[in-house]
Amino acid sequence: SETKMLNREGIATGCAWINLGAILEMTLRDGRMACYGDGLVGISTGDPRAFATFDEVWDAFTKQVENVIQHTFIQQYVSDTLKSQHIASPMFSMLHDLCMESCTDIHSGPIDGALYLGFFDVIGFGTVIDSLAAIRALVFEEKTLTMDDLLDALDRDFAGHEEIRQLCLNAPKYGNNDAEVDRLGHDIEECFTRLAQRHTTAFGGELDLRYVSVTSHIPLGALVGATPDGRMAREPLSESISPSQGRDCKGPTATLMSISSTKCAHYKERAARLLNMKLSPASLVGEAGTRKLMALIRSACDMKMWHIQFNIINRDTLLAAQEDPEKYRNLLVRVAGYSAYFVDLTPALQNEIIRRTEHKF
Repeated sequence: SETKMLNREGIATGCAWINLGAILEMTLRDGRMACYGDGLVGISTGDPRAFATFDEVWDAFTKQVENVIQHTFIQQYVSDTLKSQHIASPMFSMLHDLCMESCTDIHSGPIDGALYLGFFDVIGFGTVIDSLAAIRALVFEEKTLTMDDLLDALDRDFAGHEEIRQLCLNAPKYGNNDAEVDRLGHDIEECFTRLAQRHTTAFGGELDLRYVSVTSHIPLGALVGATPDGRMAREPLSESISPSQGRDCKGPTATLMSISSTKCAHYKERAARLLNMKLSPASLVGEAGTRKLMALIRSACDMKMWHIQFNIINRDTLLAAQEDPEKYRNLLVRVAGYSAYFVDLTPALQNEIIRRTEHKF
């Protein structure tokens, strides 16, 4: 689904999965993560209990982002260098005009005329937007909680703190056309794009920002503790560019408007802002339903959105498929950039798809 320039551009010349949820946890634990103990994973950016404003939280977060991006480029530089020394792809190179003209293997290093445009995937976009929005609202604006209250609840995975979790769950959420919340998403994207433009790969190329989680939001979520959006420890992160599962509750158009609002003007969009949307089959019955779907797709196109994919299926069918897999052997679903038989997915991924908002018109 990603459009590429024939014989000029390489796909996946660089690819890294960046765990945005982990970056948030490092921000709130002064560079540490619970799953790794007391050692520094990121950099020390200060004890958030001492932060007097949300701007200090944001500043610490962006410093953690900068550190991760720098290490991503170092890792990619090493990978590209080693590939050029130890990997050959004769068949792939035979099919590439520039390689044939120069009698050069595609992994050998910079090829004259080629574009080396890699990418890094950001995982947990919706989770972190919601978490930052909750911190801003509950701690600094409404002052319903202190930072100490919130961090203590997160450290305990909300055990004994259900009232705090409910406050977090009911804080403003991405995907509902809330301009202040959506602006946080825009600022996160702008931060990544700006910082990535300071670096180049071993071949002189760029790494673009991409939101294609595939299934990575499940294992990456398993590394991340409880988050201020009300998510429990080790639960999946949000997938791709989509809102957190079940958090977009004001209809599909509001979801589209939120996602459109987060796009940074400097974002080249060469790779992907992948959006999953689940629609109720009852809303799309007959010609009237088809016209509703057409109007929704037209709205997405008018907003110049890169991608949208649909699951037109209801929760009851998915639950029934879990109970009786053989009966639903042919049930296909969209996961995140690909289709799969629902019954062949892991239980964790099945449950994540079930939890996604089922929009109705």
